[in-house]
Amino acid sequence: MQKKSSANFLYRLGIVKDQKILLIWDKNLGNRTVTNDIKNVVADIATHEDLDAEDYLIFYKDSEGTWTGWEPSLHEFYHCPMSDSFLISMHPLPSIPTQSLMPLIEDLPKHKLL
Repeated sequence: MQKKSSANFLYRLGIVKDQKILLIWDKNLGNRTVTNDIKNVVADIATHEDLDAEDYLIFYKDSEGTWTGWEPSLHEFYHCPMSDSFLISMHPLPSIPTQSLMPLIEDLPKHKLL
């Protein structure tokens, strides 16, 4: 697979209450940031995992540690008042309880690096 993105990141896929979730972490290794390359980052993950990004709620933690949402169908960022406790309440889809998302981030060795 030829990467489109020059960002370094980890990601995790999961399903919470029948909603597909994609979480992305910027590794902040000096290359382009996930924020500045989000379209290519999501495209790389979609290609690698053979998935349709529009089927997922997508959240990423940027190089400064701030969580932000990405809406792939609109190619827009949205404010996501999440902390590492994953409080999700601003997305137009039904909110997902914080405790339901915790298993997605608790086991870092299972994250994939692209």
